[in-house]
Amino acid sequence: RQTFPHVLDDIVERLDAGGVPAGAGALVSELAAGIQQEVDDLFVLVLDDLHFLDDSPEALAVVDTLVRSVPMNMRLMILSRTWPALGSLARLTAQRRAYSLGARDLTFTPEEAARFLDQSKVGPDHRADLIRRADGWAAALAVMVDHYDPERGTHGEFEFILGQFIDQEVLERLSPLQLEVLTACSVLPTFDLEFAQALTRNEQAGPALHELAQTNRFLTRLGDDAGEGEWYRMHALIREHLLARLEREQRQRATDLRRQAAAICSRRGMLVEAVNLSIDAGDWSEVVRELYDTRDTLYQRGEWRTLAGWIDRLPEEVIDQEIDLGLV
Repeated sequence: RQTFPHVLDDIVERLDAGGVPAGAGALVSELAAGIQQEVDDLFVLVLDDLHFLDDSPEALAVVDTLVRSVPMNMRLMILSRTWPALGSLARLTAQRRAYSLGARDLTFTPEEAARFLDQSKVGPDHRADLIRRADGWAAALAVMVDHYDPERGTHGEFEFILGQFIDQEVLERLSPLQLEVLTACSVLPTFDLEFAQALTRNEQAGPALHELAQTNRFLTRLGDDAGEGEWYRMHALIREHLLARLEREQRQRATDLRRQAAAICSRRGMLVEAVNLSIDAGDWSEVVRELYDTRDTLYQRGEWRTLAGWIDRLPEEVIDQEIDLGLV
């Protein structure tokens, strides 16, 4: 009515007089027919944040009626954080009358992120780090660029504002169980259902994982690993933020989660992951045991660099007590 002020006057008058069609769907159909007859220009109608209607099938049914009734002189653009439960979309897509852009389509490649930074004030010393942390998330990269200080780099208010952005745009939209799953699993670079259930101590972690992977691009399904089930990877920035908050607010729990995850890794033969987690947990007696258990295997594989990297992360007092590791 603001863009085309004199159209649909007849429908508006009847609505004001109480002449409402039988049902919202009928009203939408009548509006679409009126637009076809009375609007001469081609225009675009944008429906943003449609995911807020996910729990309202009646409202989605009205939107679906609009989708089915779109007149020739109108284009409909729908934006949603979840795949819309609109029955007509599949048919329209098959008819090539509807097109979709998913999360992967909107993700920056490293080359695209680099071109984006070419137009910014980010110095060469920080470009690679911002691209790595953004991990294809265009909006997060834009936030980091907007608050980048050429003199202070990524220090100062940069991390605070980035953390607020992650909280508001991602974490506050999650259910308590979904947030708990991501928080507990943030100690791991990748994880599967067994890790999620064990670390959260909740059998419902599986459905929560599946829903997150379906509706939230910040959790990526990596596929089946040698028939052992689906594995997942959390977005780098989300994991970094959750892990920092866990360390800051629940330091002992962060340590316990790492120890628990390390024990699972060790039992499943994931030696590299087990050692890294034990080192992060500061569980030096367990680290020493794992190093003694794995050093011959690493030697036979020619992976001395890995072993040396682990030993370099040990405190001096541990090295002083373990003469054999010192010699290695």
